Order: sequence, then C-alpha cells, then structure tokens
Amino acid sequence: MEQMDVRTDCNHTAIFSGAQNALTVALVSLFRLGDRIAADEFTYANFIEAAKLFHLQIIPIPGDAQGMDPEALDKQCSREKISGIFLMPSCSNPTALSMSENRKKALAQIIQKHRLILLEDDLMGTLGSGKGPVRSLFSMLPDQTFFICGSTKNLCTGIRIAFAAFPEAFRKRILHGLYSMNIKSSSLDAEIITELILSGKASAILEKKKSLALKANQLFNQIFPEMNDSSAHPYAFFRSLPIASRESGARIEQTLAEKGILVQHSDHFAVRKNPRHPFLRVSLSSAGSFAKLREGLSILADCREIF
Repeated sequence: MEQMDVRTDCNHTAIFSGAQNALTVALVSLFRLGDRIAADEFTYANFIEAAKLFHLQIIPIPGDAQGMDPEALDKQCSREKISGIFLMPSCSNPTALSMSENRKKALAQIIQKHRLILLEDDLMGTLGSGKGPVRSLFSMLPDQTFFICGSTKNLCTGIRIAFAAFPEAFRKRILHGLYSMNIKSSSLDAEIITELILSGKASAILEKKKSLALKANQLFNQIFPEMNDSSAHPYAFFRSLPIASRESGARIEQTLAEKGILVQHSDHFAVRKNPRHPFLRVSLSSAGSFAKLREGLSILADCREIF
C-alpha cells in the first residue's frame, strides 16, 4: 500500500477475504439503513448489489473522461444529505478510466467539505500508472477514507486476500463488523501473499502482468483506433466500447454470444435505469492467448455496424 502513498500501522490495517469482502464489511459497518452514497453513473456491479442488500441508496454523479465531476458532486451534496462516496480512482470498473492527480485533489476538497466517508477501492494502483507514482485519495483524506487494496486481480485470482487501511474514527466499527460477519480470511492465502511481497516475487509477477496487459491494450487500440484514449489505464484488464444501439443489453449480449464473443453490457454497471451513453465492457485478459484475443476483437469490430 505504500506504493500508493498509504501510510498507516498495524492497528489501522486489516486483512479481508478479497476486496468484495472488505467493501461489504465497510458498507455494513460505516453506514445506516437508508444512507445515501455517491458513486459514478457506471460503477462496480457488486458494489451496487451489496448496497441494495443493505438498503443503502446510491446517488449517481455524472463525470467526464477524467472521472467524477467535482462540481456535480458538490451540487448534489448541497441538495440532499449524502453520507459517503465510492470511488475507484486508479482504474474505474467498468470504464477503465484513470483519474488525474488534479481531479483527485478537486474531489478530495469536496469530500472534505461535506465530510463524506470515502470508500476507495484501488483496483490497479499496485500496477502503477505508466506516468509516475500513484497517489491515493487516502493520502489526501486519511481521516475520512476506508482504503481497499486487493491482490486477487493483480497477483493471483485463486488467492483471495485484500488489505484495508482506515482511520482511528473507523477502527472500532470496522473491526466489530469484521468479527461479527465471521468471514475468516485464509491464513494460508495471507501467508502466501506475505511471502510473495517479502521475497520480491510479487513485484516480478506485477511486472509480467503489466507487460501482458500493456500488449493487450495496444492490440485493443490497434483494432479500435478511435479508443486510443489517454484517460484509459494503460494496464487495464478490460476496456469500454461505446455503442449507439438502444437495443436491450441482454439482446446485444446474446447476439454477440452467438458469434462466440462474451461481453458485458453497461446495464450491469448502471446506477440508474436507461442511462445515457451505453457501452460494452470488453475483457482483455480472458481469451487465453493474444491470437484468440485478436480474433475476438476483430469479430467485435465487424459487429459494430450492428450496434
């Protein structure tokens, strides 16, 4: 976590069974029934579902190529009582957008102004940005942020361990929630991750994944040159592809599945119904080989006329 400028100690750090487990504990521990949480218009699908289970309201905030719009957040917080905010600043899922440092600072000012509880899910911070050091929002708002650093996607999908950092104000509630939910993190998985980090092998794995992800993104940009956008994370494991069709997401997914292409429509990630600017979330890491990825992306490019 120090790579993202997250400075803390063992009393304000906890181990969870993956990032989803950490997020669930944070939602049930830090918020109350009916609380409102601001989020991007398109955001992590499991966050949406978890918030619904705990009867929390998600307030969609519009944004641009840099991420959430600070002015829009400020206006919404002035109109109604909002208790928290969920952000994935290093690489937003599903859009793959990466926030600039200036946008992070602008949002941090609004979050501090309205005293929001920030849930920061750092999906790609350990892979870096390709543009220098990555600074977390936690480093700007250490007294308001619950920071999640997962290892599943970046190191190994079979090892479900995530680390979370939190301020003293959250400590009692987070630990109570962690113990009360009785979801035991695997001691073996935690030990494996620890040994990978201390031995330096974790860094070697990350470098290899960065190389493969960069190649996959370059291939995506080659086949979809109009999407060669600097706002997308250079090492993202997925990309978003805008579509013009207003046909149902399920129907589009079915049509592409019949051609051997599995994608996710933006409906899965939309906070509100019938959102603007629909798109497809395209995985770059599940094809099995670059040859198959190229073939799949080429078929998808040929289908764009349909959508």
